[in-house]
Amino acid sequence: MHKEDDILYLIEFAKKYGIKVTAEHTCDVFHKEIFDELGKAEIPIVYGPLGSVAYKVELKHAYYQNAGLLMRSSAFYGLMTDHPFIWSPSLRDSLKFFLIQGMSPEVAISMITWKNAKILGLDDTLGTVEQGKTASLIVWNKDPLNLGSFPGMVMAEGKIIR
Repeated sequence: MHKEDDILYLIEFAKKYGIKVTAEHTCDVFHKEIFDELGKAEIPIVYGPLGSVAYKVELKHAYYQNAGLLMRSSAFYGLMTDHPFIWSPSLRDSLKFFLIQGMSPEVAISMITWKNAKILGLDDTLGTVEQGKTASLIVWNKDPLNLGSFPGMVMAEGKIIR
C-alpha cells in the first residue's frame, strides 16, 4: 500500500481485529503525521522501493523528500526494493535518499540489515554480527556506500559463497 488513506485504514483494521501487520511501501505518504500514526499504532514500515519514476496513480506524491518525513517521525522502518521488479542490488543505492536527508551511514545500513530483521521478528538470529547469530554478511573492499565498492567476500549462513 502506498497511499495515506490506505495507511489509515490499515491502522483501524489492525486495531479492530487485534492483528499484527506491517505497512509495506508507503511511498506516497507525504505527511509526517501519517508516519507518526503508524508509530503510535506500533506498525512497522517496510519502505520503498525508491528511485523509480512515479508511474502509477498511487505514487502521485512519491518524492525522495518523503524519506525525511519518515526519518523525523516516530515510526520504526526498514527498506525494500520489490525484487524482481526493482532488483535487490538497488537496495544499497536506495539508501542515498536517506543520506541526502541527513541520516548517518551507520543508521542507513541498519535499514537493510538489523531493522528489516527486527520487523520480521528474526533479529535474534539475523541483522547484526554477533556470537550465536547466523553469519550472513558481505565484506566490502571499501565503504559499502561508495559507488565504486564491491563485495570482497559474501557469507551466507556461516559459509563463504564468494
